Amino acid sequence: MYKTGLPQNPIWTIASFTAGALAFLLLCQPVAGQDPPTDKTDDKERWSVHFQATAVSDAHGSFAALYSGVNSLDPHSEFKVSLTSTFSLGLRIRKGLEIYVDPEIAGGEGFSNVTGTAGFSNGEITRVTGATPKPYLARAFIRQTRALGDAVEQVEGDANQLAGRQPVSRLTLTFGKMSATDIFDTNTYSHDPRGQFLNWR
Repeated sequence: MYKTGLPQNPIWTIASFTAGALAFLLLCQPVAGQDPPTDKTDDKERWSVHFQATAVSDAHGSFAALYSGVNSLDPHSEFKVSLTSTFSLGLRIRKGLEIYVDPEIAGGEGFSNVTGTAGFSNGEITRVTGATPKPYLARAFIRQTRALGDAVEQVEGDANQLAGRQPVSRLTLTFGKMSATDIFDTNTYSHDPRGQFLNWR
């Protein structure tokens, strides 16, 4: 398990930041003029707010163990729960430039201090630093996209992705705090335990 390096009292800091970001996003709606837009990029989503919460419960009964060490699965019965929740906030500053902020809360426990099984049964527990849910900033990054051609494609809106047209051939630069698996290792079946296989990938 890893430590996030949270300050002593992060709750009010993150809550204030989230409230300010939401207010800013709500006030930044596109304004329509009298003339119809002529730029095909004007139909792009200007801002977005996404939310998810995942609760995972694990249990196993007692079993006979001829040997138990510090890294063994506890032979006594266990019932553990984890909870993770994320706000994904996105804003298109201008054409090709977007900013994303993802405050998150995580808490819970895994079996036997997360030891004793080769492919751990709850992949969400990697985000957890303690039994009590704690807030932290999971992501905060800027994405700059440059077109390398004239062809465009439609992109659907999602967490950390604004809907609209984008160049098929493009150069994308991303700066800030994020996970490598947000960009790489996007396996269709075993990439995110919130919607795919639960065990560690």
